[in-house]
Amino acid sequence: MRTSKLVLVACCAALLGACTSNTGAGDRKDASVLIMKDSAVGHYHPGEISVEVGGSVTWTNRSGVVHNVVFEVPSVQSSGLFKDGETFTAEFANRGTYPYLCTLHPTMRGVVKVE
Repeated sequence: MRTSKLVLVACCAALLGACTSNTGAGDRKDASVLIMKDSAVGHYHPGEISVEVGGSVTWTNRSGVVHNVVFEVPSVQSSGLFKDGETFTAEFANRGTYPYLCTLHPTMRGVVKVE
């Protein structure tokens, strides 16, 4: 019973950490985005995120369906398809604004700002 509670607390802490947008002050070298299901399609949470030059963003699919992350600029590598529970990480070497979308669900859009 005690082990189950510890595992639950650890999982909640990890999920809370993954939901942090990193748009405020503090370390913004790396960031995380969750792909969540709140409708028939889903969404990126947060939809806009900021990282420092040289930082990375990791997307974690928690929606129950397949998604991808495709950038509108060829300078950032896009993901392939990834299932629920899988992740994708992109690194950002240059300042700029990088819009992206899920090509399977084109209303799912997000932006990475590299400062």
